[in-house]
Parts: sequence; C-alpha cells; structure tokens
Amino acid sequence: MYQLIPVNEKLSPYVDCFWQSNFDNLGKEVYAELFNAQCTPNLIFNIGSSYQLNQVEVKNSVLRGFNASPVRCIHTADNKLFGIRFRPLGLSMFTKLPYLVLNSEPISVAHFKRGKIVSL
Repeated sequence: MYQLIPVNEKLSPYVDCFWQSNFDNLGKEVYAELFNAQCTPNLIFNIGSSYQLNQVEVKNSVLRGFNASPVRCIHTADNKLFGIRFRPLGLSMFTKLPYLVLNSEPISVAHFKRGKIVSL
C-alpha cells in the first residue's frame, strides 16, 4: 500500500521522505488508518478519488501541518496519494506560511496557490 522514497542529500535537512500510496487491492473494502500526533507537515497530492480525513471529505491536494491529536483517514480502492513529508521545520524553507496556520485543519493546495489560507 505505502512506498517510501528516500530524498537526496541536498533535500534531507528539510524533507524527511517522499511517499506514495495505492489502494488498488482493496476491492470493495475500505482501509481505515489512525495517525498519532505528528510534527511533520505533509504536502499530499490526491491523484485518485476522494478520501475521508477525520470528518472531512478530501477531494483535492492538501498541505497538512502538525496534528496535535490523532487523525483518522479512510481510503477506498480508487484512492491514490503522493506525498512529501517535511522535517518539523523544513517547510519554512519553501513557504512563508506562519506555523500557527499549520496547527489547524489541512489547507487546500488550490487555496494555498492563490495566496489564501483557507481550511478544508
């Protein structure tokens, strides 16, 4: 389901890894996962169907910051994701977003690109 892709030496101070997930083998089943609190922001590109993130349906790509409480994700077979997991302070090298914003809900990449900071 998940594949971790290491980063090169130049990115390693800022980026922990690249990752991808593919849930093709689920059939009609769903896959639920629970992530504990994490201090590593993730830029997640949704290249398949939508998935559930806590109580929110995520259709687009998102920037997920720090989660102070557990996060529950529910995937179906046609969901495919590609992510960039940053080191705790690594994202600051790529954006001027204040870290307080990243403590809240995921930010839609569509809003982020337009200079808006809007939660899902």
